[in-house]
Amino acid sequence: MLNLPPQIEARFERDTDMKLDTSLNHRKRAIGRITSLVHMAEICGMTSAQFTDDYIEIMGTLHHCPQWVRSYCEGYYDAERDRIRNAKHVYGGYLDGVFYSTNRSRDDYYQKHGIEPLQWAEKGKTGELKNVGHYWVHNMKPWFIG
Repeated sequence: MLNLPPQIEARFERDTDMKLDTSLNHRKRAIGRITSLVHMAEICGMTSAQFTDDYIEIMGTLHHCPQWVRSYCEGYYDAERDRIRNAKHVYGGYLDGVFYSTNRSRDDYYQKHGIEPLQWAEKGKTGELKNVGHYWVHNMKPWFIG
């Protein structure tokens, strides 16, 4: 074995115990579950909390796998989460029961409705702007309200 400190050597041995074929199968299964999770989140309009809880459950099945399997799945999840956050969500809030976004390319962009940036910020500070957060573009269900 390598000349490593005992705690690192033990981790190295643990990470190399599983056969490569088994590790690849676990990785493939986890990636499939993450892909299904992303698809389900898009269809159902899951909240960020639901999405994260389901992801944690998937990763919990990999506790016995080598670190490279878990890291690969984490990277895949991060990329998918970023993709949906950038392409499938819109940031905005409700003012007098009407949704306004901060996305200039959308019809509900607040400045297209005569609200200036300073007014938008003031309404946010005073609490007139309600339920400010990220919403799913296709059904306006909340992703994360903060």
